[in-house]
Amino acid sequence: MAKRRRHVLQSEWGRALAQLMASSRRCKTQNALAKRSGVAQATVGRILRGEVDPQTGTMSFLADALGMPLAALLSAHQRTTSNSFMGTNDNKEGKR
Repeated sequence: MAKRRRHVLQSEWGRALAQLMASSRRCKTQNALAKRSGVAQATVGRILRGEVDPQTGTMSFLADALGMPLAALLSAHQRTTSNSFMGTNDNKEGKR
């Protein structure tokens, strides 16, 4: 029997997408987002688990399904990325 890989850390894309789905009225589940976007449910799940980063076309379909422009999805990803690295800078003032 094959072992399933466990993804302990969700990717920034997965966190951003999960947050957007949680705030969405129409796309709260993987299945709903998949149906509205035309992206396979398995692909949505893989993005949420951090197994893959979405391609530009996929991001565009997901953004449309979530009712936002692609730029808003990219912005949500950027905020998630910034938050995940906050406070982890080892090169603080006075240290080199």
